[in-house]
Amino acid sequence: MKKIYSLILCAVIQFTALTNANAQVASIVKDIAAGTASSTPGSIFNFGNTFYFRANDGVAGAELWKSDGSLAGTSLLKDIATGTLSSLPFGFTTMGSNFYFSANDGVNGSELWKSDGTLAGTSMLMDINTGTASSNPFQFKVLGNTLFFRAATAANGTELWKTDGTMAGTMMVKDIATGTVSSFPSELAVLGSSLYFSANDGINGAELWVSDGSMAGTNMLKDINTGTLSSTPAAFLLLGSNLIFRATDAVNGAELWTTDGTLAGTTLIKDINTGTVSSTPNGFCLMSNKIYFQATTATNGIELWSTDGTLAGTSMVLDINAGAANSSPQNICTMGTKIYFSATTAANGSELWTSDGTAGGTSLVKDINAGAAGSVPGSLVVNSNAIYFSANDGIVGAELWKSDGTNAGTNLLQDINTGTVSSNPNGFSFVASRALFSANTASNGIEPWTFCSSVPVTAASSAATICIGQSATLTALGANTYSWNTGATSGTISVSPTVATNYTVLGMDVTGCSNTFTITQNVSACTGIQNYAASEIQLNVYPNPFNSSIQVSIETGVFTKAEILSATGALVYSAKIEGSNTNIDLSHLESGIYFLKIESVNGSSVKKIVRQ
Repeated sequence: MKKIYSLILCAVIQFTALTNANAQVASIVKDIAAGTASSTPGSIFNFGNTFYFRANDGVAGAELWKSDGSLAGTSLLKDIATGTLSSLPFGFTTMGSNFYFSANDGVNGSELWKSDGTLAGTSMLMDINTGTASSNPFQFKVLGNTLFFRAATAANGTELWKTDGTMAGTMMVKDIATGTVSSFPSELAVLGSSLYFSANDGINGAELWVSDGSMAGTNMLKDINTGTLSSTPAAFLLLGSNLIFRATDAVNGAELWTTDGTLAGTTLIKDINTGTVSSTPNGFCLMSNKIYFQATTATNGIELWSTDGTLAGTSMVLDINAGAANSSPQNICTMGTKIYFSATTAANGSELWTSDGTAGGTSLVKDINAGAAGSVPGSLVVNSNAIYFSANDGIVGAELWKSDGTNAGTNLLQDINTGTVSSNPNGFSFVASRALFSANTASNGIEPWTFCSSVPVTAASSAATICIGQSATLTALGANTYSWNTGATSGTISVSPTVATNYTVLGMDVTGCSNTFTITQNVSACTGIQNYAASEIQLNVYPNPFNSSIQVSIETGVFTKAEILSATGALVYSAKIEGSNTNIDLSHLESGIYFLKIESVNGSSVKKIVRQ
């Protein structure tokens, strides 16, 4: 008599993502200037998990505020210029565990301030231009543990300064234009361990300078526009081991330049608009190993260009607005392997465009304001694989839009100022998935608003399918805290269902934005193996369950082959064996249920075994 055993081949696991229905509804954070008056939030930035910005509540003036995106969590951090005076804080820049900015307390003028995000930890770092006069610190740039900036004093004018965050460590780097004359350092950028910037020493005009933070190590790198004329280097952007920038010389006008930090390595990349007329490259944006920007030529007007830092690798991507007319690409930003920007054509006006860096891969995303009027997309920002921006469809005014980069996926997110009047959303800043931005409504004026982008919650199982009686580990990712429909509140849970079961996890980021993900854990009875017709040979296996090896024996005959299959039918062991009693090392197997098939000269037999 023969027995027939059946191998159950289990189905693969299934995933379903469910988006929180309320995840992207924008709402006012707080009517800081109550009623129709505007607080006009500005310079919004994130520090840690909190937003900081300048706002005017109509009582304390334009001062430093903070918000976690909730009404209760939005408050005046410090009334720096006490009373109704405004301190007008701006230039917020993070270094270490503090952020630095310029503010006017009404006593010392506009000076250098620092904050750790608390009232007690917000104070003036130094009265650089002593007394009531202002030093107007500006152009902040961090290099290592040092913050560089420009500041003015009565004795030295506006020069290059630095701070390590202490009063003692705050000092002028060098009086580049000696005496009371100002060198006006600007466009500060970092390459390697050095600072690069534009400065005017009063002899060579505004030229390219470099500094290691010391007086002796601060020098003009190159007099690009020789003599007293200025090259006015600007718009620095790092590309590999070089800085790409715009500079002017008497021969080529304002064109595309590069520097590796050496005199010899500071050169013109390409005279895009040949001759003395300028191409004025601007709006640099990095994607992969190229920089994309707008530049002007007499033939094509202002169009989209790209460079890899070489002459041969610098070219126009596409003449978007054909002929000498301008497409004027602006607000260039990167999402994935494409750039997105606003560009103008005669047919569509100013609309949202995309490019993969090739002419064929450059196209209109969507004609939001149908026809030639243009929606004028602005304030483009990328978060959670989506672009958020302001656009005017000609119906609801300039409102909040969202795009995944496709025509179908580009839609009005919310008509904040309902009707045809614009809310003009701008100044977007993100902490995790939460946005804070400025928007205008008829009832509240210009105030801070918020919405949540998609929290990227996912979950995975340790096993595609488990057998009845086994457990699987489910792991959630993409958020900070988790809550499962089982009641568990950890990122990882162990489950032992007896039938296919859905498990849903709610993931929440540090700002309270949330999303859900559902995973189906499949289960098999794992009742045995089929398609093996085995004779009634007596097969003995011990120990069973086992830890690392099994001893196998048969009553008659000798072995010829041993195979072991997993519960899902995968072959995990196969070997030729001899004799009628042998030990098989299975220490490489994971814990679980397996099926041992032994072949002998008298037939074959199958037995279920369990690795502990």
